[in-house]
Amino acid sequence: MSIGDVYTVKSTPHTERLPRVILIFLCYGKVATLTYYYPGEALSKSTMAILEFSYLMVVLTPVLLTAVAETPSPDLPQWTVKDDNDKICMLMAMNATIKLEPEVPIPDTATAFQQTGSCDSKMALFTLEFTFKDGFNYQITTSFSADENYYKMIELNVTKSDGFSFLKRSYEDSSFPSASIGDSMTCQKYDCELVYFNEYQFQPFAQQSKEQYGKAEACKFGFGPLVYVVFVAIVFVFVAAVVAIVLVVVKVVKSRRGYSEIQ
Repeated sequence: MSIGDVYTVKSTPHTERLPRVILIFLCYGKVATLTYYYPGEALSKSTMAILEFSYLMVVLTPVLLTAVAETPSPDLPQWTVKDDNDKICMLMAMNATIKLEPEVPIPDTATAFQQTGSCDSKMALFTLEFTFKDGFNYQITTSFSADENYYKMIELNVTKSDGFSFLKRSYEDSSFPSASIGDSMTCQKYDCELVYFNEYQFQPFAQQSKEQYGKAEACKFGFGPLVYVVFVAIVFVFVAAVVAIVLVVVKVVKSRRGYSEIQ
């Protein structure tokens, strides 16, 4: 059996026995369990339901973290950027508003263009340009950096000009979204200091995803798998607490029954 399989070891074929210990191993996002049972001690249906729910929470956690569509909604404005060899290097979709005074929604008629070095294997620069009804020309650039396994949004830049005046604002944040190389990143209602994203799905470094949107990783912030590990740890603690409570309750009920029988 492989690591991703579920192992169950029982001392009796009865499915409603009191668990003595439940060992949960999280290996590369997969779950393996070893469950031992006391013989001859049946659990109530409600207790079994709690244990089954706790077990499913652990098993389904890796699935729930990435269970989103791989391609953006057709209603979401989309742009494609190609490199010098006419290969797709970025697939970007978003509904967003630039948070200047006044706020400026990014139209679906905005033009995406390639800057020098914007399609590098370690750096991606996605730039949109448009003229708003106020007569100003706007340009927004989203920068991404990558290592061997992960990539991350690292900076947002916005410029506003009309030929007579020029305004530039930049924003960096260590908690910007991140994703695995080959996957896309997506989220809804993400608000940062400079831009409000009602929804986005970004696939920079599309060279690593066969020039299409990869598996969508939803709302992962910070570089690397730290957020995933923390989330799984929280679920594990929750499940362990539920199991511990169930065992205590069963033990108390048993002791009371024994006391009643003595009387």
